[in-house]
Amino acid sequence: MTRLALFVACCLLVASCKTTGPAGDRFSYRYQWLSYLAGDDIRELCSLGSQDRLRLIYNADFNKQTRTYDFIASPDGSSALTSKRWVGASTVLVTNGDLLSSIDPQSAQTRVSADDMGALVSLLDQSAFYETAPTMALRSDDYFWSGVACLNGQFHVQAYPRDRLGMVAFAGYLQELDPLDYVLPPVQLRDLPALNSLRGNSGTSPERNGSSALFYAAEVRNNTISGRWLN
Repeated sequence: MTRLALFVACCLLVASCKTTGPAGDRFSYRYQWLSYLAGDDIRELCSLGSQDRLRLIYNADFNKQTRTYDFIASPDGSSALTSKRWVGASTVLVTNGDLLSSIDPQSAQTRVSADDMGALVSLLDQSAFYETAPTMALRSDDYFWSGVACLNGQFHVQAYPRDRLGMVAFAGYLQELDPLDYVLPPVQLRDLPALNSLRGNSGTSPERNGSSALFYAAEVRNNTISGRWLN
């Protein structure tokens, strides 16, 4: 084995051991979330020639609930799926849940068959997921879907903010594949305040009160998702 081949093999081995999604609790988001949203880890692995990967994120008002789905393909066409559900303090209080669940994510893993992955990919195609993403803006206090993928060594990003949510055809089927027994929260669009008003603003509502309230804005441009924290 040449030195270059050995180096690449070692890089792939180390990269394959990386966790999917932000590690630790919700307070780690400030250091990890924007990179996770952008798919920096998948982009790096894709350049090293790793197996196909897919990440889908449902932002249901970030401080209320976020759902993440990470797929890692196998040679037989099946995929390992890691699903995570993050909820804010206000969501827990409304549902009479355990307040500790607002700190640590709920997580589950399953294997998705090759046939089921084929059906999901078909729905992604119907949603124009693999088409070139137009320039668009995302903000954490809104509802949107986003995704990144490594397919045949090519990295790709896509997003569906409020004016593109009608294009999403995969959400219902993704719910069927989800090993977590929680339905996806329905979209509840509302008038949004100016982004500048969120800078340093903790607000008065439970999900905006205290250090767990985080706000960010992101731009999708040139096959990249670039985000910044607002507070």
